[in-house]
Amino acid sequence: MQKKIRYIYFLIFFTILLTTCIGYVQHLNMSQKMENQMAEKAFKTAIEMKYPVVLVFYASWCQDSLGFIPIVRAQENKFGEKVLFIKVNVDDEANNAFAGKYNFKYLPHTVVYDRMGVVFVEFTGIKTHNQMEEIIIKLL
Repeated sequence: MQKKIRYIYFLIFFTILLTTCIGYVQHLNMSQKMENQMAEKAFKTAIEMKYPVVLVFYASWCQDSLGFIPIVRAQENKFGEKVLFIKVNVDDEANNAFAGKYNFKYLPHTVVYDRMGVVFVEFTGIKTHNQMEEIIIKLL
């Protein structure tokens, strides 16, 4: 009898855990889609409002991108009030037209715009925390 009760508790616990994980993954996918659809609109709005922008094109399958995105997020946490950071997943079909405007061949590809909407710096590949911080400080 106790084995059956333990088994039932295990099934209930496992079902709750699985449901929670599935819900979290769906939430991540939904927020990623929203972020991707909003990228071009946010970029245009920021440029119109004369706000500096760091635009990073990446792909989830690209190892360099996976290494660079945490660096970008750290800079976003530090300078997010002064600079808009936009991360664009090029694998998402919603971003094809936007990414196609930039003629890059390799990932990650970063374009930094000043307050006037002029390209301040553009590079392909990754930068260290210190290199990114130096670029942003010069931008400001």
